[in-house]
Amino acid sequence: MTSEWIAPGFLIALFGICALINPILFVRREILKRPNAPSLVPVIGGLLGVWGFSLAPATLLSRYPWLPLLADFGTTPWLIYVFWKVWRERRSLRE
Repeated sequence: MTSEWIAPGFLIALFGICALINPILFVRREILKRPNAPSLVPVIGGLLGVWGFSLAPATLLSRYPWLPLLADFGTTPWLIYVFWKVWRERRSLRE
C-alpha cells in the first residue's frame, strides 16, 4: 500500500463500517421498535465516504465521490425514509 492510499483508505474503511452498522440499527430501532437501540448517526458515514472517494488516487473512485451518499443507509435512504414518515404522520393528522 502506498502512502497516497493511507488517508482515503482510512476514510473509506470508516464509511464501510457505518454502511454496515446503519441498516442494522435501523431495523432494531424502526422495525423491531427496541427503545434501547442506539440511534443512527446519519450522514457521517456517507460524508466520510465522499471524502475518501474524492481523495482516492484511483480514478474509478474519484470520478464518483457521491456514490457513498447513496450506498450508506444513514444518508440519502435514511433522509428519504424520515421525510416519508413525517409526510405520512402529517397527512394522518389532517384527516
